[in-house]
Amino acid sequence: MDYRYVDKEYDDFTNEELDQAVKVDVAAVLDKFFLDAQYDEYYIVGKSLGTIAMSLEIKKRRFEKAKLIWLTPLIDQQGVLNAMIDSPHPALCFIGDQDRYYSEENYRKLEANPNLTSKLYPGLNHSLEYGDRPVDSIGMLQDIIADIDKF
Repeated sequence: MDYRYVDKEYDDFTNEELDQAVKVDVAAVLDKFFLDAQYDEYYIVGKSLGTIAMSLEIKKRRFEKAKLIWLTPLIDQQGVLNAMIDSPHPALCFIGDQDRYYSEENYRKLEANPNLTSKLYPGLNHSLEYGDRPVDSIGMLQDIIADIDKF
């Protein structure tokens, strides 16, 4: 999904209202999609805001066998963190220690889930970039894509 929550109509929303909008919108799109779709395998990929909705959607029966990819998850939010810690799904997580949502304490909690392979990148920010080092950023993205491809 392409989120438009930075548009003016959302300027007065609180963080909680934005979180709720993401959850409701993603659920509505997926419910509509699954009226006509049947697949044997699912990969659910969430980045940033998408990990909020992802943390709820993975609890639905239709996704019980899904594989998960968490890109810059909002591990500062208890719902996302708990979903990642408690999930029985095979999963990958990619986050940088310069991500504004990163917390060393919460990241360590993720390591307790044997189904979750987490990769922490020193110097990486929330945009999956190394700031003013574009060549290094491209190389890191190649590594992430290779890991996802193997998954």
